[in-house]
Amino acid sequence: MSPLQLSLDNTTLLEAIAWRDEHPEAYRQIVRWAHEDARTRRYCAMQAYLEALRSPALARRLGITRGDEPFAINNNLRSGLTRLILLDHPSLPFRPRRSKCDPSAIAV
Repeated sequence: MSPLQLSLDNTTLLEAIAWRDEHPEAYRQIVRWAHEDARTRRYCAMQAYLEALRSPALARRLGITRGDEPFAINNNLRSGLTRLILLDHPSLPFRPRRSKCDPSAIAV
């Protein structure tokens, strides 16, 4: 991971890590969108990325569907995924609010 330590009671961030490991292509797509938005819009919006992944047509084009079912992602993962991406890409212009899953170096 990084120099930031995760505690075992930090379930939101741990769930985001598990989701990333289970859905690596979807996670990579979120990171690609965030970098593109950082270049073109100067900010990143995790909720927009999660909604885009829920579109069956878009998910199918990206190859991240589960059979015939739409891709499912829980809104509870939004803050954890944001922090997880910021651990690896700290220069991305996400504007997260404080969350119980904040490692101290990321809290704003």
